[in-house]
Amino acid sequence: VEPLLGRLARPEIGDVLAVRNGLLHLPSGELHPPTPDFFGLHATDVAFEPAAPQPAEWLAFLRELWPGDAESIDTLQEWFGLCLSVDTSHQKILLLVGPKRSGKGTIARVLTRLLGIDSVAAPTLASLATNFGLAPLIGKALAIIGDARLGTRGDQAIIAERLLSISGEDAQTIDRKFLPTWTG
Repeated sequence: VEPLLGRLARPEIGDVLAVRNGLLHLPSGELHPPTPDFFGLHATDVAFEPAAPQPAEWLAFLRELWPGDAESIDTLQEWFGLCLSVDTSHQKILLLVGPKRSGKGTIARVLTRLLGIDSVAAPTLASLATNFGLAPLIGKALAIIGDARLGTRGDQAIIAERLLSISGEDAQTIDRKFLPTWTG
């Protein structure tokens, strides 16, 4: 197989996903060998298997959560795909709402393992209002807020402003404890 970067002079960064067993060219579905010429900030630990069977247990789990609601299942799976890509043109924040023990934590754990533990931050909603609250997000592909509860003490305006500026891809200047501020 001709190396991806030899055949495509400059593939779009969002078209290539680094997987455990190589570089996956998303538009063609072709797996190429890894190369030092490819630079990416994130990689999944999952190996690409083109002949893999349908994930029966996962789909059964989703059908249990949303019986008869194929649109919710499709939306969640589309979200997972968007999280794998560096394409941020959709600029959305996903909110899963449900009672305790309704599968939200399982979904978050599966997505974390899919993206790689080192690619995911787990801040609290309240921490986003603090001075150093954005620092753990630097270099992460995704932030999962496991339990979004706002009490009377949290500054809701600051939290909303920060979430909107992140999803809108605005530049962030982030305070870091005992380090210079980071802008990016």
